[in-house]
Amino acid sequence: MLALAFALGLLWFSLIEYVHHRHAGHRKAFGKLYRGHQAHHADPMEGRVQFVKKLVQRLPLVLVGTVVLGGPWLLVLGVHYGSAAVVGTLIAYLYSEWFHHRIHQTPPKSAWASWMWRYHFVHHFRNPKVNFGFTSPLWDLVFRTYEAPATKFVVREELADRRTGDQLGFRWVARRVRSSQVATMPAQRDR
Repeated sequence: MLALAFALGLLWFSLIEYVHHRHAGHRKAFGKLYRGHQAHHADPMEGRVQFVKKLVQRLPLVLVGTVVLGGPWLLVLGVHYGSAAVVGTLIAYLYSEWFHHRIHQTPPKSAWASWMWRYHFVHHFRNPKVNFGFTSPLWDLVFRTYEAPATKFVVREELADRRTGDQLGFRWVARRVRSSQVATMPAQRDR
């Protein structure tokens, strides 16, 4: 039963992730949350902010969310099972933040990560009205906001100083490629 309560917390957060992204991230009425998310769309790498710094920045929101969203779990399921659901929700939150950060900062290292990357990049680079899940398409399928990621992407773009030619690093961007090039992705540079 504890495992079921924990899994319920995981599932619950996936719904929170979807609703938060779809509504707070894409509706002006949500003010600061909306502006922050629009800044993320303008700069998906968020100035290359480190993951831990991002978590610290969001800590106040997470603490309030834990109290507001965790309280009902404790009331409905009791302390024992409610705590398992709250822990599941928090672990799902940490995974969501980590996975979303990785999608924008590093190339995928598995078939699932590669598919999720392309799925999320549809939202960023093709249609911001679809694919709101960071870690799963579940709620996009339920609420009919899913769009299949039919395009493969080359994602590494070298950045250089235009005057000196010095390498400044790289960024991940969406570019269409022929299916014959997909096997060499993402290390292949798009020239």
